[in-house]
Amino acid sequence: MNLSQISEFIKQHQKTIPISVAGVVVAGGLLAVGVLAYQGQHAKSSVAKSAASPTPTEIATSSVGASVTPTPDTTKYLVISELGIKLPLTSSIYDLVYTYSSDQLYFSTTSISSIPNSGFTCDVNHAPLGIYNVYSSAQSNVGSSDNQVGDLVANVNNKYIYYHHVQYACGETPSEQAAVINLIDPLHTAVQNAKPIQ
Repeated sequence: MNLSQISEFIKQHQKTIPISVAGVVVAGGLLAVGVLAYQGQHAKSSVAKSAASPTPTEIATSSVGASVTPTPDTTKYLVISELGIKLPLTSSIYDLVYTYSSDQLYFSTTSISSIPNSGFTCDVNHAPLGIYNVYSSAQSNVGSSDNQVGDLVANVNNKYIYYHHVQYACGETPSEQAAVINLIDPLHTAVQNAKPIQ
């Protein structure tokens, strides 16, 4: 409602609105119109200043005494020192472990490493979450067949990391296998979001 609409409303309903309520409505309306006019003028002035300035300008976030404080990164990471990268850990892969050998990364978690698997376990040496092949350059034979390097997951710190799917389900019972399979996607996402160690 603008000021003229508020005035018209009061004139039409003057007899039914007590004077004190009408005063509050008029004062509130005037205050709202004043604030909107000030904000509109302020926005026009900011646009005019930024259009006249050839250099980028800083955008104000608030004029009510608020300050922006950067939030510290509280994410926990698994550091893979051999590659100079770190993987962000989530609640599902908080206990992630790895081994790196012959340009291949194998992952597991301490929570699944003791799950039995046909005489073996789902520990890191048996690659229960698949194999991540690491190269220093992009590969042309991308794909999931046995004679291919896998699918490109990340290019970080001058390393090309390709994922080759799990060859078999680790675990002897459906619930054990599900516990392992449910870790594959979070791990894949962590590798995609890998960062160089700084």
